[in-house]
Amino acid sequence: MSLSTSLSRTEAWSLLALAGVSVAIVANSFHGDGEPLMVSIAFSLFAFSATYSLIRWLGPSFIKVGLKGRDMSKVKRPEIPETMGAVCAVVYLLLLIAFIPFPFYKDIVAATSGGGNRDVVQEAQHVEMGRYLHRFPHNKLASYLSGLLSLQAIVLLGIGDDLLDIRWRHKVLIPAFGAFPMLVVYFVDFGVTQVVVPMPLRSYLGETINLGWLYYAYMAAVAIFCPNSINMLAGINGVEVAQSLVIAILLLINDSLYLAPFTPYPHPAMDSHLFSIYFLLPFIGVSFALLCHNWYPSKVFVGDTYCYFAGMVFVVVGILGHFSKTLLLLFIPQMFNFLYSCPQLFHIIPCPRHRLPKFNAATGLLDNSVTEWAHPPSPLINVILKILYRLRLVGLKTNSKGEIIESTNLTLLNLWILWFGPMREDRLALHIVLLQTIVGLIALFVRHRMALLIFPADNRNFFSNPPIANGTIPDNLKTSAQVRETFVSDSLAAAAAEIEPSAKDKPAFELEDHPVDHVRDIKVGIIGAGLAGITAATLLPAKLPGINLTIYDKNGDVGGTWFENTYPGVRCDVPAHVYQSSFEANSQWTEEFAQGHEIRNYWQNLAQKHGVYKHLKSKQKVLSAEWLNEEAKWKLTIEDLNTANIYEEKLDFIVSAIGHFNAWKLPDYEGIKSFKNPLFHSSNWNHDIDLKDKRVALIGNGASGLQVLPSIQPISGHVDHYARNRTWIVDSFGPSGVRRLEPNLFSDEQLESFKNDPKTHLEYRRKIEAGYFRQFGNIFKDTPGNKGLREKWTELMLRRVGPELADKIIPDFPPNCRRPTPGPGYLEALSKPNVSFIQTRIQKFTETGIVTVDGTEREVDVVICSTGANVDFAPAFPIVANGVNLQEAWRPGGSYGYPYIYLGMAAPGFPNINWVGGPLSAGFSGTVPNSIENQVTYIAKVIRKLRSQGIASLSPSFAATRDFIDYADKFFPRTVWTGNNDSSDNSKNCSSWYNAGIPGGRVVGLFPGSAAASNYIRRDPRWEDFEYTYTNKSGNRFAWLGDGWRAREKNVADDDEGAAVKLTPHLKLPEDVDLKSHCEGWWDV
Repeated sequence: MSLSTSLSRTEAWSLLALAGVSVAIVANSFHGDGEPLMVSIAFSLFAFSATYSLIRWLGPSFIKVGLKGRDMSKVKRPEIPETMGAVCAVVYLLLLIAFIPFPFYKDIVAATSGGGNRDVVQEAQHVEMGRYLHRFPHNKLASYLSGLLSLQAIVLLGIGDDLLDIRWRHKVLIPAFGAFPMLVVYFVDFGVTQVVVPMPLRSYLGETINLGWLYYAYMAAVAIFCPNSINMLAGINGVEVAQSLVIAILLLINDSLYLAPFTPYPHPAMDSHLFSIYFLLPFIGVSFALLCHNWYPSKVFVGDTYCYFAGMVFVVVGILGHFSKTLLLLFIPQMFNFLYSCPQLFHIIPCPRHRLPKFNAATGLLDNSVTEWAHPPSPLINVILKILYRLRLVGLKTNSKGEIIESTNLTLLNLWILWFGPMREDRLALHIVLLQTIVGLIALFVRHRMALLIFPADNRNFFSNPPIANGTIPDNLKTSAQVRETFVSDSLAAAAAEIEPSAKDKPAFELEDHPVDHVRDIKVGIIGAGLAGITAATLLPAKLPGINLTIYDKNGDVGGTWFENTYPGVRCDVPAHVYQSSFEANSQWTEEFAQGHEIRNYWQNLAQKHGVYKHLKSKQKVLSAEWLNEEAKWKLTIEDLNTANIYEEKLDFIVSAIGHFNAWKLPDYEGIKSFKNPLFHSSNWNHDIDLKDKRVALIGNGASGLQVLPSIQPISGHVDHYARNRTWIVDSFGPSGVRRLEPNLFSDEQLESFKNDPKTHLEYRRKIEAGYFRQFGNIFKDTPGNKGLREKWTELMLRRVGPELADKIIPDFPPNCRRPTPGPGYLEALSKPNVSFIQTRIQKFTETGIVTVDGTEREVDVVICSTGANVDFAPAFPIVANGVNLQEAWRPGGSYGYPYIYLGMAAPGFPNINWVGGPLSAGFSGTVPNSIENQVTYIAKVIRKLRSQGIASLSPSFAATRDFIDYADKFFPRTVWTGNNDSSDNSKNCSSWYNAGIPGGRVVGLFPGSAAASNYIRRDPRWEDFEYTYTNKSGNRFAWLGDGWRAREKNVADDDEGAAVKLTPHLKLPEDVDLKSHCEGWWDV
């Protein structure tokens, strides 16, 4: 069909009206701030009008100069103008140049005072100052101009290709030269070469990976692929332009998602998507005008110029707009076409120059084009082609010998005809456009919905949660900010700043009248005065001078579990020299596994020495804790156990140091309350009961049960020992790495040596403690270390009991699945004639005895329950913040169902509270005191930041906590505690406090890593993982800078003789300078 060179009256008036509307919109924009988005829409309307008209007017001129071609898919093969894509490209480029002032209109006001107004300032120096204060966004302009320059370059190269008809293998790299200006600007202005790693790979590669120069190779590959992929589907009327329009419209939809007014808060990536829209709208205008002339039956050909130009538009917006992955998802049909064509493109299969579907003049339909095989394919290629043939991915023709003599060309167009049969050209074009549309819509759905399966967040999540009133930015905003910082240009900083609530909603900021190192007086409460509480009350005052500290404990004295547990045989199941403070070493432990009273005395003496008692409120039981948002304080409800009086206290910060085993529990057996004889828990031992010659039931073979049995067996008449679980009875680390089983009293000579020679004592301590830090490798399933422990511990247990008893007690689960215990004398006690070892489960209690599930009733005089404590790690009392009760939320069946905790230290949504010895806090290896000292030091850093930097509250974000929990959930399945596939079904019964008493359950009792690793991770708090509110009512995060002075600068008098020393604590004698710690300490900066 020939091209009319004139416009009809309807066309002329319609195009003139569009142009008039465009001019009106542009003129009206000068009454505002340029309104670049509206101007871009106006330019796209003008682009359509101009391109539509010029194609009509210039058609004959193109034919006259030889830019013409024949439409081979028509019966008469008409001659029509070619290279009309050049008209589109020129109109597009001219409009982009004319558009430059509009997005920068508000930044190029002739003279401004710096406040953004248009008042003309006469003095030149004021003009210059105003321009400086306004800070013209040169990086934005550079990005825009680099994109424009790349498009200009590709258009020139495309026109050259149309004029010279360059072969494919020679022109494939042409787009790389066009993209060069854009890549240079990207390198200079952004330089970001990191990519986010999908979640499944983060345990191996980390959260991001720096590709370095490979990132630029990737961008160059994108620049080469996009223009060539548009060109590879050329030859069918309308396909090149229509597919480009579909991609452009889908990109416009994607951009609009970041601009749509779902909330009043701009998205941090808004500028980059506006950048994309400014390039896409005029492109849609010129392309739609071209499609009107290129759709079947085509009146013009687009030429290679359009393919290069269209592809480069997508490259520019994808790379400089920072969404190249989204862009590539929209090119899935083109990717398939390229991969499908590769065997021909790389001449593995013969490749003719033209592979378009073949027009059948007799039927008027398009049929498959074929390539002829001059020689039969190699056996391998022959097999592959036969397989593809069976899969209907290629058509084959064979001779009488079965040899392949023809195969269909490997293009998407030919494949479509192979699947659906010969069809008219317009029908084929429509099919391909529909395919492009459907695949593109699915790709956008995947990008914004299903991407969360492999990435932690979609940056569009910004819209799901606007900033809250107190200025705290939700996790999804922080995720967006992190994405912006990593992948989006610095020019978006302005958009990020707009996330903050409007200044009119806050009081005006005023300087605070205090030095920068002013320390806010805050009240800190420690709940619990056991090992953790004593350590916290010792270290916090030392690390936070002047701290207002109170310790609340329900007991009458400090000591925690060592104050409460007084059962016979109570002792430490690790050597005493690793169960002491690292800063207060005791050289005079009487035996290796110290008894309970000696441990209690040690910690009470330490508390006395370091002034812990002056902070202590004993016999004060905390009943609940409630966070008061308005005051940024905790309200504790406390019962005075001396008077039964209940009162409240308010604190700025809480340290929970209650520990794992504080809340002992009696078993919930049927009829247990009807038992009439004495019954008590080992942690609440009844010393009024005389066990001599009594028939005793001891329930449980945990750590306390293993210690109780050897102590009561010699005096009891008979002991029925109910032990449902098997357990490893092991040795422990003795001096010089020697492992021993029996209690070990230190000789007078050893004690004297330790006392008089601190180095000898230190060496002894180091050797023992090193053994505990080496244990980490033994927790992994099916490792030589774990298997070696099984063999060694089995041999040790067999030495001490007969084969019959060994079969009952030696576990069939791996070592360390439950906490191994030395249990000195336990196995020997089991072998005594007055002990019955009963593994049959208890069914119920009667008034005088215990009935097991096999129906046997055993009468007893006393029942001792060594059944441990609550191991779900839920707090012992309600802790409520923001409408959530952590005690309920952490329990099985609660809103979390397990401890949802950050680094074992803090909980999201619960400000100003930290745990010591809480869930997920301590590594399996190492020692308890060392872990606690490191945790307390971490807390000291948190409190120091809180009280010295004007922070009212801080808590870990939900996103950071989720990432930590995800890490733990990935780490523990490698260990013996979860996913246990041992030799017997009994291995499934391996429950312990590690997994909250649930066989195969989520591990919550240990840190996901070694003790040394947990210490290292907590060395420097990741402040970026926290959310903050501020004491200054304006919300200014730097209000704490005060008057800009240090206190020592203001307070040192001129006549102070020590002024020089006070003002220069960093100056020391050369031999006293340690470069490693120089200027590191908060105390001497």
